[in-house]
Amino acid sequence: MSEMPKNSTNSIGEKIKAGVEKFRRSVFGAAAVLGALTLLMGLALALVNFATAPQIEKRLHEEKEGAIKGLFGGEVAFEYAGLDFAAPVREAVYVKNASSGRLLGYCVTVAPRGFSGEIVMLVAVNANLTVKGVKILEMSETAGIGTRIESEGWFAEQFRHKSREISISSPYGRPGGNEVDTVAGATKSSKAFLEGVNAALEAAHRIRASDTPTTAETEDMDIMDITEDIIDEFDG
Repeated sequence: MSEMPKNSTNSIGEKIKAGVEKFRRSVFGAAAVLGALTLLMGLALALVNFATAPQIEKRLHEEKEGAIKGLFGGEVAFEYAGLDFAAPVREAVYVKNASSGRLLGYCVTVAPRGFSGEIVMLVAVNANLTVKGVKILEMSETAGIGTRIESEGWFAEQFRHKSREISISSPYGRPGGNEVDTVAGATKSSKAFLEGVNAALEAAHRIRASDTPTTAETEDMDIMDITEDIIDEFDG
């Protein structure tokens, strides 16, 4: 069998190389290279996300657990309420005394829309369905303006012990029993915070209604709620 001349082999190789180079420089070639790079980057990001997602989820869970303990104080246990909620409510949990199992209240995660994005908040609700406290977990409001709903402690503090359907007070007078003031210059952020708290209170009412306690349990719960109110007043 006769061998192909070396110069012929080199010619074919050069033609292939030239063809590949021409394709690479063409619009289609550039698009193919870009597509391949995008695919590889997407796969790399997916692998990183797959590897780190459990750790991130665990960290967020620990942060939330720590925030719930901070809001209620002491050693607490919590379990998720098996209900579906509409936005801005994300989830809700029962909060109980870790030792006795007595219901302390509810903690509701809400994410109302503020001026620059969602404001992720934990709203602690007493067993008597009044606000115990609020903690902002994450927000992207304008620094020094919208963020004042967190930095100015009086704003969140005025929600304590208030019940459902909290409203904004008149600009011409002091807030009444179930009213709150907004932060000057951060009205939209203040209203989002208010929306989140009201949504959390409604979620807590819904959870309580779904439990349908017996008359005896209701009477016991009322006594505990009154006692809790007195303790909260002294703590405040």
